[in-house]
Amino acid sequence: MLATATARLEPDHRATRPIRWNQAPRHEAPGPEDGAVLVSLYLQDPEADKAIGPQEIAVPSDLVQVRGDRIEGPHFSTVNSRAPRTLAADEDGNLIFDPHTPEFDMVSAHVHAEQTVALFEDLLGMDIRWKFGDPRRERVAIRADARHEEGSHAQLENKRMVLDYYRSNELGREVRAAESAEIVSHETGHFILHALRPILHDTDAETNAFHEAFGDIAAMLYSLQFDANVVRMANETRGDWSRNNIISKFGEEDGKATQKKHYPDGHTRHDLRSAINDFGYQPPHETPESTTAFSNTVVSPEVHDFSRIFSGAFYDVLTALADREVQRGACLVDAICTARDRLSEIWAETIKALPGYYIRFATVAQRMVDADRDLGGGEVRMLKRIFADRGIATQ
Repeated sequence: MLATATARLEPDHRATRPIRWNQAPRHEAPGPEDGAVLVSLYLQDPEADKAIGPQEIAVPSDLVQVRGDRIEGPHFSTVNSRAPRTLAADEDGNLIFDPHTPEFDMVSAHVHAEQTVALFEDLLGMDIRWKFGDPRRERVAIRADARHEEGSHAQLENKRMVLDYYRSNELGREVRAAESAEIVSHETGHFILHALRPILHDTDAETNAFHEAFGDIAAMLYSLQFDANVVRMANETRGDWSRNNIISKFGEEDGKATQKKHYPDGHTRHDLRSAINDFGYQPPHETPESTTAFSNTVVSPEVHDFSRIFSGAFYDVLTALADREVQRGACLVDAICTARDRLSEIWAETIKALPGYYIRFATVAQRMVDADRDLGGGEVRMLKRIFADRGIATQ
């Protein structure tokens, strides 16, 4: 299913290239003169980024307003009970904190959540407003310090995002979901989809699995907005898309800790799940119950596990688009960027056309084909082929 490109990296496309955040693919990074503040955070995940550490990026100041013991923005209000009662910016108004501190966790969770919404607002060309019963609560509350027993999850009914932390004896440190851009962006994806299609939540297994795939896709597209992550994807794959890489893997630190704990003798993976897989579609009730969490060879009806079928197909489309650009002579980094932007356009039009109730993977696949036709039809044959390889029928 995965194509392999014979790729080249241009000299200025090395891992040392300055990191630049694009709020969305068509926007330049804000600067201090534009009313921005500097924040420090991991661009992907503490485990994935352990060699480079946190990075400082500029974000619009209206997204990160300090209000005593919380951070507020247009969509989220973030707290951490382990942080000081008054969060203090530095003398320049920037929010730069040491990693693995409550203050760092608050900033990380808040910024990644707000920026994920900003990305989708740009792609969709519309403001995203939450659909909840209480109109007085206009922001989702992010709790960046939940105990591990609760787990990280989106409480759509209670308008809360819960991000857990726990001590991993296997890694010798605390694992903090708030520090993972992928996990925060994934959970934000649940709220975005709920805002657009509020009845979809908790209807049936395949619909719920699509909710999980949507979250992983949100994390994938968000990660690709950072130049450093694009460069790392190019360096780690060299055009061989079957190599696990910074974009294909999800939840590296949590996954590594979990699998070392539960599978100490057979531990080979460093993620919660990967978009690189060859799983073909069958209805959830026909899939076997797996005795191994997130097997590399068998997909189970558990919604996070089953979601890998669609997120895997999405990754296949991304890399097929990049492959085509390489064949046209683009360097690998530019090819990935072009593929990201083209797929983002298709995905945005697909989201607008999603049904309002039950979701089937085949329905979403068909909406992607229809979206591309509306955009000119250049990718129809490729999309149909990739979904057919997965056993997902389109017309």
